[in-house]
Amino acid sequence: INSDVSFTFIDSGTGTLPVGTAFTVIKNTSGLPISGRFSNLAQGSVFTSNGNKFKANYIGGSGNDLTLKVVQ
Repeated sequence: INSDVSFTFIDSGTGTLPVGTAFTVIKNTSGLPISGRFSNLAQGSVFTSNGNKFKANYIGGSGNDLTLKVVQ
């Protein structure tokens, strides 16, 4: 990921999601970890959308995917 690229999240749902719900944003099919980060989405950062708090994880899923997990 080029660090000049920013992440945009569009939440088209309504209401809150159960804590622990996870979404795979990037499914990395190589055996290597994701290289780089979005300029506005650091590892472990939390953001709020539509009443849900999401935590970013660049080593989520099978260990090399970008996931967002509902934490509150």
